[in-house]
Amino acid sequence: VTYAWQDLNVYARPRKSIFGKKQQEVHILKGVSGLCKGGQLLAIMGASGAGKTTLLNILTFRAPKLRLTGNICINGHKADPVTIAGVSAYVQQIDLFTGVFTVREQLNFCAQLRIGKGVPEKIRLARVEVVLKQLGLSKCSNTLIGVPGRIKGISGGEKK
Repeated sequence: VTYAWQDLNVYARPRKSIFGKKQQEVHILKGVSGLCKGGQLLAIMGASGAGKTTLLNILTFRAPKLRLTGNICINGHKADPVTIAGVSAYVQQIDLFTGVFTVREQLNFCAQLRIGKGVPEKIRLARVEVVLKQLGLSKCSNTLIGVPGRIKGISGGEKK
């Protein structure tokens, strides 16, 4: 999978001021381009507030209130929310795990949500095992994820 974006410009829509005047759009990202090829690591770096999270939200169609110009393509074709959801997963900045689940239970829960109902349970469970191995989580697969300050669990790195 090749994911490319060209000349992205992102604007925050104007709000009315308390005095009823319409304010100007805020230009958040200016002329951003990039390429992410399958099998390669891409690092998006920048200072706090530079727009890294905004860029990722735009690339995954998770910012409906922002106005976007530019092109986003998957394998040379115009990207859309359904296509990007089918070929990727997005790890949020904050943990979205259920701390009382084991790693295996969490992955199984996510697989139930992401994989269609037409896929037999045996195949879904096999896919969970493959993901555990690919991510190097087999050793902690039966360990609780944990809740900071309440339930001891896996490490921060294992969570990511």
